[in-house]
Amino acid sequence: MSQAIARELETIETNDLYYAAYMLSQGGKLEAAEVVPRQKRQVLFAFTGAQICRRAHEYLSGEAVVNVRGFKSALDHLKGIIFEKLHE
Repeated sequence: MSQAIARELETIETNDLYYAAYMLSQGGKLEAAEVVPRQKRQVLFAFTGAQICRRAHEYLSGEAVVNVRGFKSALDHLKGIIFEKLHE
């Protein structure tokens, strides 16, 4: 398997809304959003993308830099998904 294909298959999962918004605002592809079993008030987001592990490192190390409008837009979008998932 080529390195480019392997990178595309990397997945980051989180129930942290701000981490998820960062991933989405940086071009991560939202693959899934599911209510966490046994914790019905949490939604787990799954992201993929060629740079997803690099973006995760940037966020977790405190080196992340964002466009505020893009981040807010991603945050609002994810809040809408959470609302929908928790009220299904």
